[in-house]
Amino acid sequence: MERFSIQLIALTILYTLVVYGGILLLTRSMFVDSLRVKAASYLDLVKTAREWNADHGGVWVLEREDVRANEYLRQLGVDPETETVDGRTLVLATPPR
Repeated sequence: MERFSIQLIALTILYTLVVYGGILLLTRSMFVDSLRVKAASYLDLVKTAREWNADHGGVWVLEREDVRANEYLRQLGVDPETETVDGRTLVLATPPR
C-alpha cells in the first residue's frame, strides 16, 4: 500500500509538471506572437506617417544642430527654411519615398 501511495504521488507530481510545462510553453508562444503583432502594427504606423508626410510635401521642424536644411531642395527651387514671427528658424523635413 505504501509503494502504491508513493507511485501515485510521483505520478501526480509528474502530471502536474507536464501540465504546467505545457501551459508555460503555450503562454510563451502566445506572448511572442503578441509581440510580433504589436511590432508589425508600430511598423505600419511609421510607414503610414512617413507616407502622409511625403504626400503633403514634408513637415516643418525647428532647426537644431542635428536638423539642417536639405540643400537638394534648394537645387529643386524649394526654400527649405523659414522664420517664425518669434525669430525661430524652421526647416522643411522631407522623408525619402
